[in-house]
Amino acid sequence: MFIYEFTVELTNDLRIKKFNGVSDEWFDFILQNRTVGGTQHFFDVVQGPVANDKTTRTISGFIEGIYTRAEAMQRLTYNKLNDQVSFHTEKAIRTLKLNNKRKIGKGRLTLNGQDLTLDIMFKIERIVTLLSEKRNCPFDDVYREFVLSKTYQTLQNTASMLWAESSEYIIDEYDKERQ
Repeated sequence: MFIYEFTVELTNDLRIKKFNGVSDEWFDFILQNRTVGGTQHFFDVVQGPVANDKTTRTISGFIEGIYTRAEAMQRLTYNKLNDQVSFHTEKAIRTLKLNNKRKIGKGRLTLNGQDLTLDIMFKIERIVTLLSEKRNCPFDDVYREFVLSKTYQTLQNTASMLWAESSEYIIDEYDKERQ
């Protein structure tokens, strides 16, 4: 797996839509894209809260009539949503300048012939998400710190079996390491 770091130099001729948090307009935008399918807008760049798995469950509950709009909106305000920037046109993509590309992990992570790479990567994502929420720090900052830890290195060693433990247990081990 690789992490790519870009600088974005947006130009004035781009059509940019920015959502500043959960709002009726954002909710309608997400609904339109989820229910109709495909790209349902003309923007080059869209920035705003990520419609993650928790968000999708709430929106699905609204679509299925389980929640009223007001109930769905209230539930969404309690979710900790990270922002994303999505590029929808070639013109927008050309504003990206690659700064860095780095490999993370040790390639395929296997144990007894079983490929655990995705399981471990998802575990790391969950750990960093929980740490980010606990510390109220940006995900990227926590991730950069975590990958330098002994705990991260141990997770990469499949024989250690640390990857099989709960995310909360691994966080406790990481916190002990940091003391």
